[in-house]
Amino acid sequence: MPTFVSIPEDRLSVAAESRKNSIGFLRFLFAAMVLCSHSFTLGAFGPEPLTTLSQGRDSLGGVALQCFFVLSGFLITRSYAGGGSLFRFLWHRVLRIMPAFWVCLVVTAVVFGPLHYFTLNHTLEHYFTTPSSGPLSYVTRNSMLVMYQYDIFAMPIGIPDAGAFNGSLWSLEYEFRCYLYVAVVGVLGMLRRFVTAGIVVVAALMIVPMAAQNWPLVAAKVTWLGDGSMLRLMPSFFAGSLLYLLRRWIVLNRWAATATCLVVIASLYVPALLPLRPLALAYLVFWLAYRLPFHRFEARGDFSYGFYIYAFPIQQTLALWRVHALGVVIYIVASAVLTLALAVASYHLVERPCMRLKNVRVPLGRLRQVFRTDDVP
Repeated sequence: MPTFVSIPEDRLSVAAESRKNSIGFLRFLFAAMVLCSHSFTLGAFGPEPLTTLSQGRDSLGGVALQCFFVLSGFLITRSYAGGGSLFRFLWHRVLRIMPAFWVCLVVTAVVFGPLHYFTLNHTLEHYFTTPSSGPLSYVTRNSMLVMYQYDIFAMPIGIPDAGAFNGSLWSLEYEFRCYLYVAVVGVLGMLRRFVTAGIVVVAALMIVPMAAQNWPLVAAKVTWLGDGSMLRLMPSFFAGSLLYLLRRWIVLNRWAATATCLVVIASLYVPALLPLRPLALAYLVFWLAYRLPFHRFEARGDFSYGFYIYAFPIQQTLALWRVHALGVVIYIVASAVLTLALAVASYHLVERPCMRLKNVRVPLGRLRQVFRTDDVP
């Protein structure tokens, strides 16, 4: 049985400098949690267990997405603070998200869409010629990461989530928006030179959205932060950012991890504890990241992103083919196996080749120097 890993001095700052971590394992675990959560909806199995236990306050997929944003907040803030230029920071972020996203849109439009259409109509006639909301429109309208169109053709009533061919892609827009907030804070010098000011600003970006969710008067004043989805996810992202900025003062120990775990569980039942969840979840996630022994999990590649973006259309296709009639366990396993195959292909054929371009020098001349700071990777 694997044992937990000891950390010198138990400081988050010390742990964060080590390459020995289980962040890749946790990313994949959270993607798998989203798949399991969606299985109950797309397979028409009724409410998932966590939704039932929390009386509809949250779901396994919702908690997993919050954990994703916690990891992103910490890692993206660390990346920006590593030094470099604003352009390079944005270039890296675009390379990591956009190419695989574009390929996923195309695959959904020219593979999954036709599979669904042929299954329902026994022909592909008119599929590629739909004037307003067909496959071409699906790719072009959604190409800038904002999902304006979820459907490709009208699915019959009774098909779970019939109006969405890939319902998981909605969160990518909000993650990229958080990247831009980090860039703004970094350009102002608050990630290295004026760290105290950065801590205050990042804490505000975590607290204000939580307040907006509970007090309509606050919500009316912070509409510039985004819609309800952004307000729900921002606190988790910036809780991760705050952990990075406070890393020298944060001690990782099992008693604090146990306490934060209890807070996260209690917040599922006690709404008054919800404002404490982002920080509690952030501490728990990074305690696991630096204590679990799965350091070699990404040795063959990071398949978590591909797993996340392809799971939904795979599950919807299997549901259309009545695989869910075999039971929830078989449906989840079949979905996971097929999704992993696409995730591996996405990593090796799209994501890794694109990330090799991250150090390409873009000849922006003097303009590039104007925006160069000490706070960007």
